[in-house]
Amino acid sequence: MHPDAAYQPNAPLYAAFVACQDITPDMGPTLFLPGTHLPTSQRLQYDDESTRKEMIAAFPSSAQATLKAGDLAIFDMRCLHVGQANHNHAGSSRVLFNVTFRNPKATEDIGYDGSIRKHYLDQFTLSDIQAELQRSKARGDAFVEWG
Repeated sequence: MHPDAAYQPNAPLYAAFVACQDITPDMGPTLFLPGTHLPTSQRLQYDDESTRKEMIAAFPSSAQATLKAGDLAIFDMRCLHVGQANHNHAGSSRVLFNVTFRNPKATEDIGYDGSIRKHYLDQFTLSDIQAELQRSKARGDAFVEWG
C-alpha cells in the first residue's frame, strides 16, 4: 500500500489506467483506499509507520479496479493504492495502459520522475506502439490479447 506522490495542497499528479483486457479479481486488480489523498486522520495514521498496519486493516471501504477492456480509472496519485496478488493459476497477467498527467497548479516538488525512461522520450508515437502490438499478435504472443 503506497501513494505515488506525497501530500501537497494541489494534487501534483493524476494517473489514468486504461484496461487493455477485462481485469478480474483473480488478476490482482489495483485496490484504492478512497479519500486517502487528503490529510485526514486516517492518512496521518498511515503516514506514521507505527500505526500503518492498523490503519490499513481498519479502513472502512476500499475500491477494487476490476475493469472491462477499454474502461478507464483515473486517480489522484496521493491516494493510497496497491496492486493485489495475481491468483490466476493460468498465468493471466493484467495489462493496463498507464498515462500520468502533471497538474500545472502543483508547484511543489513531486518526487516522481515518471515511468518512461529518459532515453525513450520523444522516440515513439502511438502509431509505432500500435504497429509493435500488431507484430506481437501476429507472432502469437499470448501477452497481446486484444482484437
